[in-house]
Amino acid sequence: MVYLPVQTRRAFIVLNPVAGTLSVQAIQDIIEQHFTRNHWAFELHQTKADDNIAGMVHQALQQDFSLVVAAGGDGTVSSVADAMVHSKIPLGILPVGTTNTLAQELNIPLNLETACALLTGEHTMMCLDGMQIGDDQIFLLHISMDLFAVTIEKTEREAKRRFGRIAYLWTALRQWLGYQPCRFNLSIDGRRRRVRAASIFITNIAAVGLHPLYWGPHIRPDDGKLDICIVKARTVLDYLKIIRFALLGQQQRNPRIKYLTARCTVEVSTNRPLPVQADGEIIGQQSVAVKFVPQAIHLIVPST
Repeated sequence: MVYLPVQTRRAFIVLNPVAGTLSVQAIQDIIEQHFTRNHWAFELHQTKADDNIAGMVHQALQQDFSLVVAAGGDGTVSSVADAMVHSKIPLGILPVGTTNTLAQELNIPLNLETACALLTGEHTMMCLDGMQIGDDQIFLLHISMDLFAVTIEKTEREAKRRFGRIAYLWTALRQWLGYQPCRFNLSIDGRRRRVRAASIFITNIAAVGLHPLYWGPHIRPDDGKLDICIVKARTVLDYLKIIRFALLGQQQRNPRIKYLTARCTVEVSTNRPLPVQADGEIIGQQSVAVKFVPQAIHLIVPST
């Protein structure tokens, strides 16, 4: 367990004001009440559309802060983590986004007051591996070119605020009709192959993003490798079988999913105009190159 000394209790908090369904004022009130009551000083920054969040956090790391907090969804967490690779200052999460997949994966409380209590009270540290795209952009959850990415691209922000996860589900069902597999070019640690699949998922965590579906217990965010999940579903029946295997905890027995691992790099491309999503944000089209970064982020998680 970890306790921060009283004389160094200063937190830098990055709040995404358009994440999730709680009002910004309600979130700010809870943060202020909790941190003040527990004798923490903090600086809170509400993000804007054109903010360089990584640059802002990098500046904070040069100051006398003992904790950096991402208050938002998975995209906010990744944006903050960009500046914190191999930093000794820990990252904390206040999960106020729509899905909060990473928080659920690591048993971080989804209740805002309880999550605040975790950051300022008893907890432990976990070293998360990361996935780097480009020169320095780090992601912690998963990267894909598939129906999942299409669903994220097509789901409107207002729908997410009004209906939460149901907005994603409704969009997915609409996109599912008529969705066909395509050919992907893969390079895993330099070894090339071509596959025909409905989905290529490069994942650092077990969660798919739609609870209670998981890729399997063999996938962890601190296991020193990346997992590539190749989904070869063609029909609605295929997808229903995938869901059935997942609910029974028998993912690795599913003949429609092939699991591969990478220790260094993964490259994916296709001729079909598919969006690329990373940690719930659309980052490009048709191709992506990922570099594995072991033990990238020190993250606060529950002790048990």
